[in-house]
Amino acid sequence: MTANIILTPGTDEARSAVAEALRNHPGVTARKLAGQANLPLPLVTEALAAMEAAGTATRTPDPIKGNRKSADTWHPATATSRRRRRRPGHRRRADASPTTPPGHLATQ
Repeated sequence: MTANIILTPGTDEARSAVAEALRNHPGVTARKLAGQANLPLPLVTEALAAMEAAGTATRTPDPIKGNRKSADTWHPATATSRRRRRRPGHRRRADASPTTPPGHLATQ
């Protein structure tokens, strides 16, 4: 449980508190995370959005149930998902050795 301190949305302290809470309670909704960590919901949702943009948290959309959409669940990002976030649109191609002439791919 977070100490009774005042956290301001958008600050490093607020995001650190949310990141710690997410590590302790992975796979929960923003509302549940706020309740379990004793943090204000607006602070948690802002921090989670910033963490998602930075690649340190991942959102899993829940399926639509009937005519209602369920809340998304959140997890700390893995090292693999962080690497993918840093290099959007990057496509890995076959390795070419430095001695391979331009336009020719190395065979293995």
